Order: sequence, then structure tokens, then C-alpha cells
Amino acid sequence: MRLRWLFTGVSALLSILTLGLSAGVAWLVATLYFRQPPEVLAPLVGLLLAWALRATTRAPGLTCATVAMLSTLLAAVCVNVVLVGLELAGSMGTGLRQALGGAGPGMLWALVRLGAPAGALAWYGAAAVLAVAVAFPTLRRKSVKSVKGDAGA
Repeated sequence: MRLRWLFTGVSALLSILTLGLSAGVAWLVATLYFRQPPEVLAPLVGLLLAWALRATTRAPGLTCATVAMLSTLLAAVCVNVVLVGLELAGSMGTGLRQALGGAGPGMLWALVRLGAPAGALAWYGAAAVLAVAVAFPTLRRKSVKSVKGDAGA
């Protein structure tokens, strides 16, 4: 039984990394194409990630919602790092690879903080909440069938 949980955890982690990075790249392309701030597209990215996970997961629930939320937040981090890295590379007259080539985790986190103003964090939070809301299965009420005599005619 523990082996099954291990495989489930590893699969969820790989899903978060794969979905988050690929959604971040698609989000980056859309941001650059439409010339809009990245936070404007955050709810759409969260919605699409959660919808895709819910449609392809056998049992949507807490795991699906967690994967959707973490993938959305990873995509937001990815977009912010690359956009700030592009601005940094452009101002220094170098390429993106040279500008971010020796960046460690501390510098990457500083770039995320530089690229995300306070208003953007609210958009990213809303996107994560939307992803969780969409990834959970809908709650269905048990329908009460009325008996012919209880109709209250």
C-alpha cells in the first residue's frame, strides 16, 4: 500500500512540474503576443489547468485540486522569472541565457518578487482559488422525490 502512495505522490509531482512549466510557456507566449500584463491571463490559465486535470483525472478531488493549484502557481513563477529575465537581458544587451545562466534559487526568487507587484499577487491568488474550485467535483444534492400525497395541493 505504501508503494502505491509513493507512486501517486511521484506522479502528482511530475504532473505539477510538467503542467506548470508547459502552461507557463504557453502563458508567456500569450502575454508577449497580446502585449498584456501577465496577471490578466492568470485566471484563464488556472481555469484551463483545472479543467484539463478534472477532465483527465479518474477521481477529481483534493489531489486534483492541489495539483491544479500548484501548477497554476508554478506557471505564474515561470512567467515572472522569464519576463523579468528578458527585461534584464535587454537592458544589459545580452541574451536570456547569459542573463539568467548563473542564477541560483535566491536570485530567481528575487526576480519573481521584482516581476510581481502587489496587484499581480491578488490575480495569482484568484487564479489559484479558481483552479481549486474548478478541480473539485460538483456537490450534488440528493433529490427528494415527492410522494403523490405530499404534493401539498
